[in-house]
Amino acid sequence: AYTATVAALPSFSPWAIGAWSGLLAAALMLVPRIASRRILTGEVDGLASLGRLAILGVLGGCLFHATVNVDVAEAGATIAAFVAGLSSVIAAILAPVFLRETIGPRVLAAFGVAMVGALILTEPWVSPHLLNGVLVGLGAAIAWALFLLLAKRWGRFDRYSAGDVALSNAIAMGVGLLVFQLALDPSAVVPSSPTPGAVAASLWLAIMP
Repeated sequence: AYTATVAALPSFSPWAIGAWSGLLAAALMLVPRIASRRILTGEVDGLASLGRLAILGVLGGCLFHATVNVDVAEAGATIAAFVAGLSSVIAAILAPVFLRETIGPRVLAAFGVAMVGALILTEPWVSPHLLNGVLVGLGAAIAWALFLLLAKRWGRFDRYSAGDVALSNAIAMGVGLLVFQLALDPSAVVPSSPTPGAVAASLWLAIMP
């Protein structure tokens, strides 16, 4: 996905990449669901449950992909993948808050080592672009960590399916980033002359986000 984002960036903005890939992914998932007359395949009990599903979509779809795409544009695919990968460590640190799980000194030490290692390997002080990329990448890692934690916490009483969560992510990403791109620069939603490689990369991101 990170490499495909690099391929799409010459023609599309980070926001437009997320908007189109999210909308296309949502359309691909909605077609069979509409045909079967069942948009959600799991059990969504009331507005509160639907609201929690929407929050997961905003975190795991809109915010995560928006920040990852900007991270790739600023710092490149390698650094973006590395920094976003810190989400599992961040989730472990935040687990006591969201899941009431206990963590020992080893987890805290691992978090410190991971952060120091991230600074050494990414070298954000080399250029402003790298610094911006690392900071935005940390935002992506936090968004995905919150997505994982809340999905686990709410999964104890909500019974929506994995497909429902994926659909929520795609809709939130597509609609949210489309609105943002329209507010920022409407002309960038549809590039005047996108390259075939950029279009193919966007299609790939819709199928394999």
